[in-house]
Amino acid sequence: AGVNNGAVLVYDVVTRRCVAKIPPSTHGKVFAVAFDPSHSDRLLSGAADKSIKFWSVASAQAAEARTEQKLTSDVRALEFAADSSSVVATDSRGGQDQVKFP
Repeated sequence: AGVNNGAVLVYDVVTRRCVAKIPPSTHGKVFAVAFDPSHSDRLLSGAADKSIKFWSVASAQAAEARTEQKLTSDVRALEFAADSSSVVATDSRGGQDQVKFP
């Protein structure tokens, strides 16, 4: 779950307990999160400043951050490709960009 202060909280859906806290970052309110389907420890967050951050849930550290200039407003949705090689980011105005990650 994204939080207004930029933090990301990861919950176990069975126990409904918070299992990881990723501290607030500089990219503002978090509106979108997505887990990498091939690596359960990797998470993306999308935020108000058009940035997408790639996180390690275990260490609560950002592995990589990018600001997508093709997006015209805040990132509102993230969806991984089936092979996890890229993600489609959608902004609040419906614009989309495909972003490749390592």
